[in-house]
Amino acid sequence: MAQDLEEKIALLRQFEELLGRKFDGKYQPEGPDELRRKINEMAPRARRLLIEARCLKTMSASPPPAIGGPVLQNVDPFDMIFENYYGMSFIPNMRDMTQQAIGVYLAGGLPEKEKSEPDNREHVVYKQLEVPEKVTLGWLAQNVPIKFWLMAGGIVLAAFTLGIKASAWRFVQEILGLVP
Repeated sequence: MAQDLEEKIALLRQFEELLGRKFDGKYQPEGPDELRRKINEMAPRARRLLIEARCLKTMSASPPPAIGGPVLQNVDPFDMIFENYYGMSFIPNMRDMTQQAIGVYLAGGLPEKEKSEPDNREHVVYKQLEVPEKVTLGWLAQNVPIKFWLMAGGIVLAAFTLGIKASAWRFVQEILGLVP
């Protein structure tokens, strides 16, 4: 039994370390593809251990209020390991869950009574994009959906076209003093 707990703890520690390297962009020595493969191979086992320790939480994420967009609700973070939602990564929350599960296993695991009882509680973690103190074009390009950029470009193009058309109107020329 002690060996079983040690194996679970070792697996979760390795998984947490791989997630940390992915989040921090530290792909060496094996490179990003090999790191991704290792995470994908370990994810089902780690997920099962988090469920067993009752540390897996579903999550919700919403875009910044100024941008708007769909709100993700009750998302399994293991489905979003390699995805960012409006620049938000689920990896920090997954690392927290993994560390909590390690704590459960270090404490000896769940008592048999708790293991047999179904867990009817719904775990939801809300995550919202943090707006930086200074909003830059780079931040906007990374966090604003393409449909908003296209819409803004369309508005600018429409205003430019309307300006060109309006310059041919006689009363606009008179207002601007372009008519002799």
